[in-house]
Amino acid sequence: MEAQTRPAPLQAPRQACVSNEHPSHQIRAVSTLFAGDSLNGWTFESTEPENFSLANNILTVTGTEGWLRSPREYGDFILRFELRFPMENADSGVFLRAGTGTPFFRGWPGDAYQVQMREITVNKSDRPLPLAGLYRHRVADGATHYQRDRVFDLYTGVGEWQQLEIEAKGDRITVKLNGELVTEAENIVNATG
Repeated sequence: MEAQTRPAPLQAPRQACVSNEHPSHQIRAVSTLFAGDSLNGWTFESTEPENFSLANNILTVTGTEGWLRSPREYGDFILRFELRFPMENADSGVFLRAGTGTPFFRGWPGDAYQVQMREITVNKSDRPLPLAGLYRHRVADGATHYQRDRVFDLYTGVGEWQQLEIEAKGDRITVKLNGELVTEAENIVNATG
């Protein structure tokens, strides 16, 4: 439980970008998530702005509560970014297709999907989920195939940049870690967020 309550510094993204797609699933546009070193337009949900900083194209996250909401909603997309944990046992996440419903634990959205970003050197258990696992927060259950052993093999350690790719297409979410597919989830019911 300590991993869930302690401050969890996290650094991301170097070169984060989102690709929106047409219904035909052909890439329409690629855009960066942040304009320079500014978080203008982003909303600090259930947190203080000082828990998030953006400098030299690196977003640093600290604190134990809340999240950062994009100024845009996305439907089908591919999110590519790099991430590094500056300390062992850091715990964070990327929320997908988050609605505007009632928040729950730590101010996080209660009607969303979360790709877990937890450093796995010390806590090798599944509580909380390891890196690249998928949480479903107050949304419909569905099949999730998570290659836990491959995640531990692919992870390169504290202070090292990890490459992540999250794709949301229709009712599916997939996650790649360092170029390899490690998570596949079905029955994703939120169309946008």
